Amino acid sequence: MTVEAPSRPPEPARTGVSGDTAKRVAGSEGDPTKVVGSLPGVARAPLGSGEVLVWGADAADTRVFVDGIPVPALYHFGGVRGIVPSEAVGGIELVPGAFGPDYGRALAGLVHVSLLEPSREGLHGTAAIDTLDASLQGELMHEGAAALAAGRYGYLDRLVEAVAPETAPQYVVPRYFDGAAAVDGDFGRARLGARVLFGSDEVTRATASADPQAVRSDRRERVFVRGGVPISYLHEGGSRTKALVFWGYDRGSQESRFGPQPLSLESRAWIWGVRTEHGFHVAGPVHARVGLDVEGRHAALARAGSLTLPPREGDMAVFGQAPAEEIATDTWEIERAAVGPYASIDTRIGPVAFSIGGRADFTLTVGDIERVSSPGIPPVGFARLEPTFDPRAAVSLALGRLELFAAGGGYHQPVPPEDLSAVFGNPELESARAIVASGGQRVRIIDELRLEVTGFFRSLDEIVARSRLANPASGRILTTNGEGRSFGAQLLLKLNPLEGFSGWLAYTLSRSERKIDVEPSYRLFDGDQPHVLTTVLGYEIAGWAFGLRFRAASGAPRNTVIDSYYNAKADRYEPIFGPRTRYDTFYQLDLRVEHRFDLDPVTLALYLDVQNVTYHRHPEELAYSYDYAEAEPILGLPTLAVAGARLSL
Repeated sequence: MTVEAPSRPPEPARTGVSGDTAKRVAGSEGDPTKVVGSLPGVARAPLGSGEVLVWGADAADTRVFVDGIPVPALYHFGGVRGIVPSEAVGGIELVPGAFGPDYGRALAGLVHVSLLEPSREGLHGTAAIDTLDASLQGELMHEGAAALAAGRYGYLDRLVEAVAPETAPQYVVPRYFDGAAAVDGDFGRARLGARVLFGSDEVTRATASADPQAVRSDRRERVFVRGGVPISYLHEGGSRTKALVFWGYDRGSQESRFGPQPLSLESRAWIWGVRTEHGFHVAGPVHARVGLDVEGRHAALARAGSLTLPPREGDMAVFGQAPAEEIATDTWEIERAAVGPYASIDTRIGPVAFSIGGRADFTLTVGDIERVSSPGIPPVGFARLEPTFDPRAAVSLALGRLELFAAGGGYHQPVPPEDLSAVFGNPELESARAIVASGGQRVRIIDELRLEVTGFFRSLDEIVARSRLANPASGRILTTNGEGRSFGAQLLLKLNPLEGFSGWLAYTLSRSERKIDVEPSYRLFDGDQPHVLTTVLGYEIAGWAFGLRFRAASGAPRNTVIDSYYNAKADRYEPIFGPRTRYDTFYQLDLRVEHRFDLDPVTLALYLDVQNVTYHRHPEELAYSYDYAEAEPILGLPTLAVAGARLSL
C-alpha cells in the first residue's frame, strides 16, 4: 500500500492545460505548446522572438523542462512551433514564479511540458499535415509497458519562398525538424524509463541594398539533443524515491552583418545532470521531501564583432542602428557544476496546508581566461565556488468554495557562459538573485466555473547589465550592478466543459522596472506591458469544434530618435535619442474550426485556424532612414490561415 503525502499548497498562479485541449485553442495552429502565450501572467512576445515573458521578467529567467529534462527553449526560432512534436505533448504547466524548493537556477518561472502517456492497449498512431509541417506519431501499450515515438518536419520556409518570395526575407521563417521518444516499463516495485529529444533550427533574414553600408543580414542555427532515464521506486513502507539522469548536447551559431561590420557567435555545450527526491512520512500529518538537483555544463564559445552587438536590455539603441566601430574576437571555455540539495516539510491540519523548506546551491565555475593577456604571456584561468541559500514557503486555507493562498522565497540564477568572456563580458560575474512573493484567492463559483486572482511582487538584484562607463576596462564590459522590480496582479476566470462550452478569460495588470547603480531612478523594463488581456472560448457539438481567441496588450516601451548628427570619422549619421514612448496597443482575433469524422477504425480531423481575422497589422519596429530623418513602421503578420488534417488510428 502506498502512503500518499499530503499535497503541497499549490504554487500561486500555476496553470495547467492538457495537450488535447491546448491543441484546439484558436491561434495554436494545432500546437499545444503555443497555449502558453494565452495563459495569465504571460506578456505578448515580440513578433518572431518565441520568448516566454512572465510577470515582467526577462525571457532568459524562465526555465523549460520536458518530462523534467531541461531544454534550451520552448519554441523553434520565430515561435512558429514548439520544440516537441505536437502529437507527443500530453500537457503543459506554467508556474510564473514563487515555486517550491525542488527547482532552482531561475529568477522567474517554470514551463513543464509532459510527453503523452499511452492509455490504450495495442498499437496506435497519428499522421498529421498542415500548412506549416508534417508529422508522424506512434504509441504502444502492452502489459504495463508503454512506448511513444514522434517526429515532425517543417517546410514553411519553402512554402513562403514559393508563394510570396518578396516577403520571405522580412519575417522570421525558420526551417526546422524535431522528434521525441519515450519508453516506460514496470519491474516489480520499480518503474524504469528512457527519453530522447532532439531538434534543429535554421533561419535567415536579409535586407538587400545597392549600398554596402545599408546591407543587413542575420543567419542563425541551433541543434539540440537530450537523453534521460527516469526511475521511480516504491518502498515497502509506502515511501517513494524518484530519480532522473539526463545528458545532452547543444550547438548554436549566429552570423550577422550590419553594413560592413560582421558579427559571429558560435557555441557548443555538453550538459549532464541528476535529479533525485525521496518522500517519506515523519509523524502524524507531517511528511517530508529531500532531494538533490545536480547539473553540469561544458561550454566552448567563439565570438567576433562589435562590443555593442547584440543590444542588451536597457541599451539606448534602435532597430538597424550601426554598431560601434570597435571590433574584437575571443574564444573561451567554461566548466560549470552546480549541486543543489533541497528539503521541505509538508503538512495539512484541517483546512490549512503549508510547506516550508529551502535549497542550497553550490556552483563551481571554471574558466580558461580571466584577463586578456599581453603577447607572449600565457592566459590565466579562474575558478570560483559560489554558495547560495534560498528559503521557500507556501500556505493555503480552504474555506468551502473559497481558498486563500500565499507563497514566496529567494531565488538565484547563474550567469550564462556567453557573458563570461574576458573580452565581450566579465569573467567575475556572479549569480543574480530575486525575492518573490505572491498570494491571492480561488473561488469555485459553480462546479464548472472557477475564479482565481493572484498578486505578485518580484525584487531583482545583481542582474547583468552593460557598463555605463564610456571606456570600460577589458573584461568589464558587463557588470552585476543591475536592479529591478515587477509587481501586479492577474485574474483567471476558467470555464470547464459545460454544455459544450469551455475556455477562460485572463487579464494581467503589471509594472516592470530596471536600473543600474549609476542611474538616479528606475526606468521601464524593455518588455514592460501594463495590460494583457486574453479571451479563449471553445464550443463542441456533434463532431464539430469551434474556437475563438482575442488578445490585447499594451505596446512595449521603445526608444525614440528626435535628431541626428554626422559622425565624420565613421562616415555615418548617429541618432540623438529623446524620451521613450510605447508602441500602439496590440490586438488580434483568431478563429478555429475543426470537424472529426469517425471512420472506424480511424478518425480523420480537418481543421482551419485563421489568425488575425481583423487584419490588424501591429507595428513591431521602426526602420529609420540612413540619416534618421524618416521612419517607417515594420508591420506584423497579416491574416494567416493554416489548414490541416490529422488521421488517427
